[in-house]
Amino acid sequence: KTVLRAAYNRWFQTPQIEGLLVSSAPQLGTFATLSNPFVRAVPPERTNFYELGLQQQIGRYIRLDISRYVKTIKNFQDKDQFLDTPIFFPIAISHGDVRGQEVRVDVAPYRGFTGYVSYANSIAVGTTPLVGGLFLGEEDPTLLAPGVQFYADHDQRNTVTFGATY
Repeated sequence: KTVLRAAYNRWFQTPQIEGLLVSSAPQLGTFATLSNPFVRAVPPERTNFYELGLQQQIGRYIRLDISRYVKTIKNFQDKDQFLDTPIFFPIAISHGDVRGQEVRVDVAPYRGFTGYVSYANSIAVGTTPLVGGLFLGEEDPTLLAPGVQFYADHDQRNTVTFGATY
């Protein structure tokens, strides 16, 4: 009652459509600060995704599932806020790296009840420079410097979810 699994996926993702033409328009470079003008077409994201997992039945009612994954990303897609407005435009950062693990325990139906609990921990790191999009230079100018690593805004650590049904 043990299942071992391994997977590899190659993912190609086009940039988000919303704001794409504006964030790739060279004419907007005139709005950029003179010290950091940057406007380039947003390239598509290319991801290699690796996963290893183990699923084990424990007794009659409990199933344990453990997995570990790694994503290596070229042209890591993100969003950048336009000045102080609620408008966001797509950008691409040179590289991204997402690594994590998940543990889940499922309870099989017992007298009408079933449930699960899940714990996940992941880390998402981006590596500069910015390779596409609109950058007005008001944020951290290190986005244009090569090799600077930072935690992505969707870095999620220590996430717990659970559910029960009857």
